[in-house]
Amino acid sequence: MQDENMENYQLNPFEKRVFDKLLDGNGDVIKILRNQYLASYKFTKKSSSAGFFITIHLPENCDESLAQFTIKQNFCFGDVMAKDPKSNQELGFLLWIKDGYINFLEGYTYGID
Repeated sequence: MQDENMENYQLNPFEKRVFDKLLDGNGDVIKILRNQYLASYKFTKKSSSAGFFITIHLPENCDESLAQFTIKQNFCFGDVMAKDPKSNQELGFLLWIKDGYINFLEGYTYGID
């Protein structure tokens, strides 16, 4: 697959499920990140043969941030894994947070010899 960039990208059902899984929970931090995702107005996607990056664009007036918590404001987490049913390739996902706001989703492949 060639590298490609997509502006004004519409998430597919699989990507939506990944976001739903990553942002599932009742903790205060997860609730804020989920609210940020739901407030997003645009996605852009960059794909390559090894994976993809989906950037989440938030409105400028998005006032819910993680600044109220005494935690790092820049971090990533990813506890969602999947297997592509067509290629049997293992997939992993990381959600990146920057300055207290959801920034982008990284999807990657692994397990290839």
